[in-house]
Amino acid sequence: MPPKTLSIFSLEGKNCVVTGGAGGLGRECMSAFALSGANVACVDLSQDACDAAIRDVRAHVLKEGGFEAGKMRAYACNATNEKGVEATVALIVADFGRIDVLVTCAGICIDRAAEDVDLATWQKVLAVNLDGTYLFAREVGKQMLSSKTNGAMVFVSSAAAAHPPRPQAQASYNASKAAVNALAVSLATEWASRGIRVNSFSPGFMVTPLMASQTGKTSHDEPLTERQEEWLTQIPIGRFANPEEHRGTLVWMASNASSYLTGANIVSDGGWVHW
Repeated sequence: MPPKTLSIFSLEGKNCVVTGGAGGLGRECMSAFALSGANVACVDLSQDACDAAIRDVRAHVLKEGGFEAGKMRAYACNATNEKGVEATVALIVADFGRIDVLVTCAGICIDRAAEDVDLATWQKVLAVNLDGTYLFAREVGKQMLSSKTNGAMVFVSSAAAAHPPRPQAQASYNASKAAVNALAVSLATEWASRGIRVNSFSPGFMVTPLMASQTGKTSHDEPLTERQEEWLTQIPIGRFANPEEHRGTLVWMASNASSYLTGANIVSDGGWVHW
């Protein structure tokens, strides 16, 4: 017998696009959606990375859920390339018929003192985190509006948008994520009356490849670095998140369980922003 839960959390028959799908949070998002009955399009820079992520997700769904995942396809795309995004979204629509959900997990962070950041580096971070989010939202939004789809978009932001972390310096990342939150609110108000909900999701510290790029730590089993020890003193819950802990929140935000939620920023950070 399947677990008992509210049917409004189901994503049965929904077609979901996840950018940055090969990353830590992106994979967990795809797993959560597939376990909830969705079809999933995985978008990332590398076709091989997307294919590997889909294989992992399929194996995970079979092991945890006891069933075969639905339709899953991989798409290599640079989120900062306008023509590439346009072509990729058009291909996804051709393959799946329509898009019901968009989650933008693609993002980068550069840890560098502001006075040492040249304009090209600053623009690179904003291009991936903000422009990439906008381009996918714009193109998917066009498809949802033209097909009159009641869709949901979740922009993955960061708790750092409102509470800059320390001791690292990452002004470009923080600013880009604050802009992502503002973009979500703007699109939510524009599109709400036409059936599209747009929200942002702001996680705190979690063990992902992005954290590894800042500290070298790749799993919970490895000893903490000096920087991580300092981070932990700032988190009331006393530990870092595993990406899989955000699966329920993402399913809620993408499903009809959050049908009245739009223009919101959901923070899941173990209480970090309050210390």
